[in-house]
Amino acid sequence: MHTRHDDPGTATTRLRADHDLILRALAVLERFGRCLERGEPVDRGALERLSDFFTTFVDRCHHGKEEQHLFPALVRHGLPRDGGPVGVMLLEHEEGRGLLRAMRQQEDRKTAVAIRQYARLLRAHIDKENGILFPLAEHIIPGEEHQLLIRAFDALEEALVGSDIRERLVTELTRLEGDCERRIH
Repeated sequence: MHTRHDDPGTATTRLRADHDLILRALAVLERFGRCLERGEPVDRGALERLSDFFTTFVDRCHHGKEEQHLFPALVRHGLPRDGGPVGVMLLEHEEGRGLLRAMRQQEDRKTAVAIRQYARLLRAHIDKENGILFPLAEHIIPGEEHQLLIRAFDALEEALVGSDIRERLVTELTRLEGDCERRIH
């Protein structure tokens, strides 16, 4: 069993841990975007793997946890689904999906613009969740329900990407970060 299960905390603790991993990946993605903007060559395979990370882990897995489990719990406890924080988060998830599709273009300048817009959107999105939505969830969702949410998150993550996803992602990110550092220096 993973060490993260030893002290599960709250559902939002788990989502914040996702955010930490996502922010690391965003920093690498932004480096690729800057290279593309300057017309420098990039490792297309690495950019593709990074794009897959955002599509699979961020959109399908992380946003899936929120859309399938956290947001419905917030609605059950009185937040409106449309409008308000939940509605804003859902709209931003959709906007992010469009930018992820745009990032897969073959034209470097368009890909660079999509990367810049996606990074800006996702950083602001994470700030809103960490600063507004998650504290609200911690306040209105009872503690025992957080434990149910954590189990639902784990089941979704296992079904979509496997139980060792964090270890694999950290290994891949560390490698990509090293590759980027070597390219810059």
